[in-house]
Amino acid sequence: MNINADTTNVLLLDCFLVQNSKDFESFIHNHESVRLNKVNNLQGHETELELFLIGKNLSYQMLLNIINNNIKYFNGNDTTKLQLENEQLKLMLEMNNSNNENLVLHELIKIVKNLSSKIDTLEKSNQELLYKINSQKTKVTTGFSEPLVTVGPRLQQIDGETLNLIKVYESVSELMKQNPKFKRPSINKAVVENTLYYGYRWMLVDRNLDPNIIHNIIPTKQTKSQNLGYIAKLNSEKSKILNVYLDRKTSAHFNGYESSSSLDVPVKNFTITKGHYYKLYNDCDITLRESFEYTNGQPLLYKNGIGQYDLQNNLVKIFSCKYDCIKSLLISDKTLAKSLEKNVAYNGFYFKEVGSKLKSIS
Repeated sequence: MNINADTTNVLLLDCFLVQNSKDFESFIHNHESVRLNKVNNLQGHETELELFLIGKNLSYQMLLNIINNNIKYFNGNDTTKLQLENEQLKLMLEMNNSNNENLVLHELIKIVKNLSSKIDTLEKSNQELLYKINSQKTKVTTGFSEPLVTVGPRLQQIDGETLNLIKVYESVSELMKQNPKFKRPSINKAVVENTLYYGYRWMLVDRNLDPNIIHNIIPTKQTKSQNLGYIAKLNSEKSKILNVYLDRKTSAHFNGYESSSSLDVPVKNFTITKGHYYKLYNDCDITLRESFEYTNGQPLLYKNGIGQYDLQNNLVKIFSCKYDCIKSLLISDKTLAKSLEKNVAYNGFYFKEVGSKLKSIS
């Protein structure tokens, strides 16, 4: 970004660290939501190429969303670069009117298809490589052919309707390696409570038992379906979000309700209670959310948060829980536990427990 010498009263709102900064700047300037708000009629600045109006059709929060959603493409690998080129070309196609079907347009279409094919090939190769890595047989014995005491029981994946055995894993860890979407705490909970997890029943089998036989399975316990997520408190006109809470129980507590389930029905039916409406934050109108986040920032609530600090003890990021930290940084639970307990840096960062934050506005 260039700032002319005659420009006065400059207020720097945000800075973003990005590898391909010039390309990123060009992308932002030519983004459809930004480009349409370019200003060239301001006295003394008629020839400016980087002057845009914020606050009318383009809010500052909308601009931040465009930046945060696309900055990854300018820091990524070859796959993300190809995806970016693909998106840029698609944007160029959209900018051409329907009557401009000339040779250039046909060439752009050809390039887009070619890039899409390259992306599909790269993603397929990545999946095949990941499968080969994860499909390596889990080591379950020592060099003396004795069972490893650290492996634990095998895991059975069982059809949630027929209760037929689908697959046997050497351990819970093996399942998580093959499909990271599965979480160990949720699997263990499904085993203990005899409930479904991702549509399947799960059972742990001692290594001295035949893993191909289902032993003493208990009927599936029916669970109540719930809509989970942050809860927004709205005014009586439903025109403004006043606060955001971790969940319905927390919202009920901070708003003077005796029962933790008092807001279940008002949230479900979006009915007024004590002069306010309560609704899942993600279900609120986007303009209400953008207005709230412009003033208070994007909600990040947690019961047991984990803070990531640099070597100068500056807070870099907060994670909502240990699992969120492990998943985001691709580290093991043992590594995180060691850093937390012994206060030692890992990969240049310290990790500390930061307690809880149950509502956005205290």
